[in-house]
Amino acid sequence: MNGGTRRRIVWASAVMAVLGLVGPSWGPALIPARARFGVGLAEAGELFVAFGVCRAVGSALAAAVSDRLPARGLLAVYGVLLAGGLALQAAAPAWAVLVAGGGLVGFAFGCLGTEVNAVAARTGPALRAQALSLTNAVYSLGAAAGPFAVGLLLQARLGWRLAFWAWAVAALLAGAGLAAACGDVRVAPGRAAGSGLDRRVLALAGMAFAYNGGGWAVSGWAATWLVVRFHAPVLTGALGATVFYGCLTLGRLVNTSVVRSVPVPRLLWWQAVASAAALVAVSFAPSPWLAMCAFGTAGFTLGGIYPNLVAHAAALVPDRPGAMAGAIATGGAVGVSLAPFTAGALGAEGVPALGGLLAVLGVGLVALAAWVRRFAPEPH
Repeated sequence: MNGGTRRRIVWASAVMAVLGLVGPSWGPALIPARARFGVGLAEAGELFVAFGVCRAVGSALAAAVSDRLPARGLLAVYGVLLAGGLALQAAAPAWAVLVAGGGLVGFAFGCLGTEVNAVAARTGPALRAQALSLTNAVYSLGAAAGPFAVGLLLQARLGWRLAFWAWAVAALLAGAGLAAACGDVRVAPGRAAGSGLDRRVLALAGMAFAYNGGGWAVSGWAATWLVVRFHAPVLTGALGATVFYGCLTLGRLVNTSVVRSVPVPRLLWWQAVASAAALVAVSFAPSPWLAMCAFGTAGFTLGGIYPNLVAHAAALVPDRPGAMAGAIATGGAVGVSLAPFTAGALGAEGVPALGGLLAVLGVGLVALAAWVRRFAPEPH
């Protein structure tokens, strides 16, 4: 790995860390925000719908332009949009403004996530899977730190808004750094030819739907679920998402080594089976601590799935890494928009139907992984 590539991966990891901070922070922040604006569980789900739908639009748009326009300009614009959306949420005087800010954050999130994964995928076949696992591992580190940081702020009575102001500043700095590091990257002529969105890529996008839907349902509702179901303190509730994403980080670091010797379709199959078992276990947890053990196990087994999906899609259509990263990101974004909202809408007696939803998503993940393993062999 040369110096320029190493610098791009470092800054790509920094951007991914900021993206990790952003979404899962709403797990614990949603508790005081709901009280402040007087909204119920179903109405609170609007935040996830706005975020997820706009993220899907952003992912699709970024996929369309990623292989056509220089990364430097795209990353600069996306970073500014993300910072603006976070600042809007931090200053929101009403629930509708908060939801609008969530939509802008989601749009920028989809754009940035797609372009950063494209930067990692452009490292070439020898380094692609490892680079994607590394940058996405840093994402999950941010996702583990975000809800815990918000929980500490809430316990100290400093409020959740301070965290979002901090995330806005971090988005500006990291986006500018990555844009500068990508200044010498040029778009290859003819790279945008052909769609490449055959059944294999669509199946991978379907797995991203189930994976992201499950992950964001956990990050969005674990705190509420633990607090309401087990009467746990807010900080304990915030630890649910932190444990999940901490173990997700470990799973991605392990995946960085394992992916060198195991074909990606086979690895995706075993990761999907283990993840489904862990997600089902959430439903049967009799205490908050056993529930967090189930969250952690699910995080570890899910860890390698998303980077492996992007790596496999990019290997199937190597001339369009940006489009392939965008296809996977779009599938995942649709999952983000539907799964957390469904968990809130199906709430029974104030408790989101998180366990059952996670079980359904786990089964879907296994079914699609089986299809990918059988009909989408690793390209040579």
